Amino acid sequence: IDHDHDHEDDEHDHFRGISSLIIPLPILSSAQEDILDEWIRQILWNGLYESEDPTPDDQATAGETVSPKLKVLRCKGLYSTIEGNHIVIQGVQTLYETTVVGRNRHPENGKLVLIGTGLGARIKKSLESLLMTND
Repeated sequence: IDHDHDHEDDEHDHFRGISSLIIPLPILSSAQEDILDEWIRQILWNGLYESEDPTPDDQATAGETVSPKLKVLRCKGLYSTIEGNHIVIQGVQTLYETTVVGRNRHPENGKLVLIGTGLGARIKKSLESLLMTND
């Protein structure tokens, strides 16, 4: 398999408008865990935090490129809490769960990976700003 491309970007273009987005996660407090949970629910269930160009398809002018609507097909992640819990996030479309996979461990920074359409820097910044205002 030819895999000679740069993985430095947090966003990767894939087949038919599907892309991935990697969002770094800090070590989370209890309040930040609640914020992350609410943010994921808004993304998966309500399609909030729309894509870079929120212009609906029916309002596009001739020749204008419209970003696809936000739709997360898959999410995966791992994060740590300040209490030392390591937690895995797994989701497929509107279903997701979190599972504690380790307790009383050294906390480490984590990451969340989203795969879907309409992903971009605005989505990443929405979570980062929410977590920063509550650290």
